[in-house]
This record gives sequence, C-alpha cells and structure tokens, in this order.
Amino acid sequence: MRQVLRHQPVQMKKTLEPLTRKSLLILLGDKETLTGAGLTLVAPPHFRNATAPQAAGVILGPGGMGIGFTSDVLGLLRRKRGPECAPRVIGMETFNGGLVSDLNQTDGLAAHLVLPSDGTPQLRIHDSLAGVGFAGESGTGATWAWLRHHAADPKLSFATGNVPESWWDCEWKLGDGDAASPLGAATKEDVAHGTTRSHLGRFTEFLAARYAAGGPRFTFISGTNFSRNGQFARAAFRMMAGGFERARGAALKGFEAWIADPEQVGCPDSMIDRISIAPTPEIVARVQEFGFVCPTVVTEETLWWIIERQFAGAVPPMDEVDGVHIVPHQEVEVAENLKLTTLNALHLWLALAGAIQGWFGPFSIYKGMQDPLLRAMVEQIIKLATTGIGSPSFSTAEAFGAKAIRRVLNPHLPDATERIAMNWTAKYLPRVYPTLKRMVESGASETEIAPLVLLIAVGLRYVAGKTDDGTDFVLAPDPRRELLVRLQREVTLGKPESAVALRSLVSDAGIMGQDLFTMKVGRTNVGDLVMAQLGRLLIPLGFATELARVLAS
Repeated sequence: MRQVLRHQPVQMKKTLEPLTRKSLLILLGDKETLTGAGLTLVAPPHFRNATAPQAAGVILGPGGMGIGFTSDVLGLLRRKRGPECAPRVIGMETFNGGLVSDLNQTDGLAAHLVLPSDGTPQLRIHDSLAGVGFAGESGTGATWAWLRHHAADPKLSFATGNVPESWWDCEWKLGDGDAASPLGAATKEDVAHGTTRSHLGRFTEFLAARYAAGGPRFTFISGTNFSRNGQFARAAFRMMAGGFERARGAALKGFEAWIADPEQVGCPDSMIDRISIAPTPEIVARVQEFGFVCPTVVTEETLWWIIERQFAGAVPPMDEVDGVHIVPHQEVEVAENLKLTTLNALHLWLALAGAIQGWFGPFSIYKGMQDPLLRAMVEQIIKLATTGIGSPSFSTAEAFGAKAIRRVLNPHLPDATERIAMNWTAKYLPRVYPTLKRMVESGASETEIAPLVLLIAVGLRYVAGKTDDGTDFVLAPDPRRELLVRLQREVTLGKPESAVALRSLVSDAGIMGQDLFTMKVGRTNVGDLVMAQLGRLLIPLGFATELARVLAS
C-alpha cells in the first residue's frame, strides 16, 4: 500500500492565519469536505449553526488525546444523532498555557488528522470546545471565576481526564486503603494546606466549587492509561479532598465523603486504546497547505474506549460510536488485558527487534511489519495471547488480536521504534508475563513458550545498544536507564558468555513479573531458557538465525 504522507512535494501558502469559525466557513463555502494535499478536510457536524448547546462536560487536558479521543467521540456522536445529543464541553488545562492560547485564537477549533489503514487520511476539524481555560497555581483570577461558574452548573455533569500518569503525582494500588499518598512537594503542600499548586490540587478545586454549590452529581471518566484508573482517580481525589477539608474547615465539611460516594461522584474504570503520535514536520506542512494553523493531533482511525457502567452525573450516549462500549467492571479488565497482551506486546516486539535490525525514525514500526520473519513472530504473539482466554461481550479475543495486526499494518502511520522502546523495562510485566504465566501453569512445553522466551531475550539483547551488524544505537529513555547503561558496559556483541551480566534483570520480578528462574518448565526453568537464548542473540548476525529457528520449531 502507498504511504501518502511521504515523498510528496508541498506547495506552502505564503500567509497562514489561525483557523476560526469565520475562516472555516469561507474556506468551505457550501461544502462539508475539501480535498487537498492528499487529505480530506471534514467540517465539524452542524458547524453552521448560529448557536451551540450549553456546555455539559469538561475535558481535563484538552490537547492530545483530549482532542483525539473525547472531542472526536463527541463529534462522531453529534454527526450521528444531532447537536442536542452530543453537547459541547469546556477545556480545563493545568500544564500547557500555550495550548490554551492557541485554542483561544482558533475559537476552540482543532485539527485531528485520522490515519486509516485503508483509504485517504481525514483531517477532522473539531468544535466540541465551548471555551478553554488555564487553571493556574493561584486559584484566583478571571479564568478561575469562569471555571468555578461552570463547576457550579448542574447541567455540566461529567468530565474526561485525558492526562498522563505523571499528572497525578501520587501513588495508590488496590489494597492500599481509601486514599492515595502524595509524592511531589507541590502535591504534599496542597494536601497539607488546601492550596492549588499541583495539577491534582487544581482539579480538586474545581470539584470543591461544585460541592460548595450544593454538590450536583458528577461523573469523572479517567483516560489515564493504567489499570483501575477510575479507582485510582477516586483515591487521589479523596486524598486531596481530605486535605482541603482539614485546611478549610466548615466551608468544605463533608467534601471527602461526597467524593467517596459513588452515588454522588462516579469514577468508572476505563480502558482507552488509540495509537497517537506527535505531528511530524511533513504532517504539519500538509495541514498548513489548507492555509491555516491550529492545534493538530494525529491518531490512527481505530479506537477502543471501554467504560465501566458506574455513572453519577449524566453522560452522553457515547457508546453509540463504534469502538465505545459501556460494560460491567469485569469486562473492562478483560479488554485491558487483551490490549496489553496483543497490540502492546506486538508493539514491544517490533520496537526492540526493529532497533536490533537498525530501523529507526518515522515508519520504522510499519517497516518491521514488512519483514516476513518479524511479521510471523507478531502472528505467533497474537496466537499465544488469544488462545484459551475469555472474551468481552463486544468482541472475541481472536477478532481483537486480528484487528491489532491490521492496526500496525497501517501505511499512513509514521510510528517509530524509538517511541515504542521507551520505558521498555516497565512493559514486560503487563504485556508479556500474563501470557507466559498462563501457558506455564497450563503445562506448556519449552517449544510452545519459545516465542515468548525470544521476546524477553530480545529486550535484554537491546541493552547491548548495538544492531545485529554491530552498529551503535542510543538506548531509549527508561526508568531504569542508569542501570541499563551500567550493564551495557558489561555486555559484548560477539561474546555470548557476557550474557551473564544481565542475569539480574531476568530475576527481577518488578521487570518480568516474577523471578523467571523460579518459573519451572519441564526439567528446566524459564530464566535459564532466556539466558541461553540471549547468548545466541549475542552472536553477530545471530538475530535472524534465531528468529527463523524459533518460528520453525
């Protein structure tokens, strides 16, 4: 298939202005779509309406996946059911003031480049945002007055939290109790004094304004990409609300109890899944070919948003959009496990194996899928991950896995091995260990688990920082990067015996899920199998030989 976003000349406009509703109307005339630069620009549904419905929700973190997920789903719902069914929302940003400035210049309009596996990429213009505000540390000023006004409005009933893990700045896991524990200095200060220095403190201030206005019911749908994200959100809000209540006394008496009550504040768990990348310079140039500038998000077409049925405040019928499902809690866990062990596991393989092959930069993940051996290994990973496990009500495990393969065969998606290889030591436990553990416990043989052994060994081989032909490459950022760089000095391509330097990683349960030397398979153990495989991979040009051997076994 042709990669339409590559190797095509772009004729740039001389003058670029921020996109506004007025300029969009002029650009489109009486049309709903416009084709150019290898893209089809798609106008927001019903964008010619003179008035818009009142905001009924909040996007916390209105950039990135706030646009590429929440705003896109609301736009698709609006196109399907009409503007009254998919209300507009406000954006609340706590990190990037520049994004807020950009969105305000464009009347809240944003460009979303959707890259399908087949067909022409769409440049969807989103207009879900009725306003955007930056919530600063002070908790005062005109923007905060605007946010508190919306927080008190009973017609505004839900929020989606499209924020990264680091935004929360606290820790909690199942069994830790009802409230999280703060990590950073700003979060600790907010808990102690009821201030709004931290990101979490600022959204808790929004919730406090709602509580002070009588506490209309509210639903917070977390879009942070980790397990039990709704339960985590409630524990984090309870931690901060308790601090606010202690610091402010009678004014917020009962605030933490309100957060804790699922009848008043819903915090459903959810699983989100959509490949998103930063816009490349060529993508930016193609968007600007239409003659405007505006915040731009790039995603694949496929989306999965699996939301636990646990709402307090009203939520739009987003499950009428393909890929969005509102389900019982256990199905969220099933879907999340499928995502991790299929798409995320094969991504991990393509990134680490691709690095050993020397493939980096845009489209290097797609390039890996054009290699017959790497693709055959992808198919093996999917087969092992989807055999003998449960399926959610909206799909089968096999269909989920097949779709994961189609997603990485996307010729339009310029995803890079170095992006996926980031933080790889944190990825084996959730992505590989569940399948390995299930197979070993069911009595699988050495031969049957050989693809997973190779997948683990390839991650260790990556530590050497050399391609199969001996060319150096730089290790991607990783929470254990200091350790990996130290170990790298002890591993030598061409000396299989140097594999012993990485033995500690194989026995590290925090990386692998358990000490793999304690995981018995027949008369041996998984750890010894991994070490033997790693030694063979340290033979120059041994990668392809070992991959072919494992696939043939």
